[in-house]
Amino acid sequence: MMRFIMPIILITISITLFFVFANPIYNEISVLRGEVASYNEALDNSKALENERDKLTAKYNAINPENLTKIAKLLPENVDNIRLILEIEQIALPYGMVLPSKEAEPLRQVLKITEFLIYLSQPPAPTIISLTLPKILKTTLEL
Repeated sequence: MMRFIMPIILITISITLFFVFANPIYNEISVLRGEVASYNEALDNSKALENERDKLTAKYNAINPENLTKIAKLLPENVDNIRLILEIEQIALPYGMVLPSKEAEPLRQVLKITEFLIYLSQPPAPTIISLTLPKILKTTLEL
């Protein structure tokens, strides 16, 4: 009788120990693996952004400095749309011209293009991406 009871008791104790100690640790490990995957995805995204930034910086640096000075003279540092429209209206008023809303639409398109050109003429701002990683991930990720 003791031959059959002792193995059953030992098997029961081992199953209990697994569910009490090993299973919570296994669940925690699976959660941490999910976090590692999300951090790896964030690192991949940051590398892609760095590559894109480097490409745009290279394009900007490839522009002739003489052309950059011409663009800087042509385009202001910032666009004040309201003041621009008021100045155009002041120029047009002595000649009896009025800018109705339908005729001002092409002007709005020109303003949008001007804003876009000013945006393109500015050098790209450096992007700093920092991640705070848990201690356990610092040993598993290679930066």
